[in-house]
Amino acid sequence: MKILNGQINSIIQFLDDLNLKGRESLGRTKLKEKLTSKNEEVTADQIEIIDEFGGWSDKDKGQFINTDTEMNEAINALLLQESEVEYNSPFKKDFAKALENYDGDLSGTDADMYAVLYEQLITEKEN
Repeated sequence: MKILNGQINSIIQFLDDLNLKGRESLGRTKLKEKLTSKNEEVTADQIEIIDEFGGWSDKDKGQFINTDTEMNEAINALLLQESEVEYNSPFKKDFAKALENYDGDLSGTDADMYAVLYEQLITEKEN
């Protein structure tokens, strides 16, 4: 499945808020593990960019100066890149079914992340 780097953390937060049981929950957990691992890679890349530009105001606190246009462009380019997330859990079909049958109210970022996941899982299922 292909996910924009900048959406990974929002998807993880969306997954945390879903109330699922059994095999559906296992499918969500396996996806969350894969996304968390990918998010760690993206974070390491962001840190590398900030290091490269000397953009830290306080590295220990994770604070950086965001007035460097070139650094900001590099970070934005990273966040707009698509990453391939290998999601091959035996519970993937159960999670996809949970998304298909989800009848809760969604708005804002949750609605957007639902759409991203749904489109990715359904597209993969159909191919």
